Amino acid sequence: MMYQTTTVPETPFARFLSQHEITQQRMANMCGVSRETVRRLCKEDSEPSVRSARRIIITLQDMDFKVDFDTFWDL
Repeated sequence: MMYQTTTVPETPFARFLSQHEITQQRMANMCGVSRETVRRLCKEDSEPSVRSARRIIITLQDMDFKVDFDTFWDL
């Protein structure tokens, strides 16, 4: 019996977290946004609030990643 799998298109943010082995929960804890916000940004092609985006970018920059808002979103 063959099982059909559906793949969820990954967002640039999801690919980044995966490449750097950062879990959604860890990202949420480090930057002070909800796990649900991080999950949504990984699964949907949606933009975060300015407040959430700022927290995420500042956290990643503090970790020495060379990222900015336009790395992940069209804000």
